[in-house]
Amino acid sequence: MAVRRIARGLLWEEVCRNSLERLRQDGRLYWFRNATPMVRVGEVTKSGTFPARYGAQAPPDYTILTAGGCAMLVDAKDCKVGRWEVRQVKDHQMEAMRRWKDMGGTAGIFLRMPDRSRWYIRYEILLPCWQARDAWAVGDVPGFEWEATTEGQPNFDWLTPFERGCPTGR
Repeated sequence: MAVRRIARGLLWEEVCRNSLERLRQDGRLYWFRNATPMVRVGEVTKSGTFPARYGAQAPPDYTILTAGGCAMLVDAKDCKVGRWEVRQVKDHQMEAMRRWKDMGGTAGIFLRMPDRSRWYIRYEILLPCWQARDAWAVGDVPGFEWEATTEGQPNFDWLTPFERGCPTGR
């Protein structure tokens, strides 16, 4: 069962990557996947390889710059059951989002619920719910900015609100 959940989460990240890439190809935004830092723990071989381990906890998944100049830090989350535990956003990810906001950017999560609805949730909405250890079902939390269904739409369409600029209203 755990492998199935992980696989579904990876599929959601693939949907996010495909959506972001389509918008990049259309000139609407630029994005990159944030890599987990690695630390070399051995000597470099003749072929140029070396043993390594993860050097830190994984950052939020994506850094995005919209055509309107909005700098975003976003993590992709997938709800596999009826309610999504907001604490699935890890402490270090919330701290990274806070620091990003302190530098003038905007941060949040891409969340897919079990009904396949897709949401962008700003850090300002996420933080108090995260501190309170809330759990959300579809429609539980007011203030979700964008919901889009995939019915009759290409996958990338759910991200088109980013074309209008920064999701904080700036």
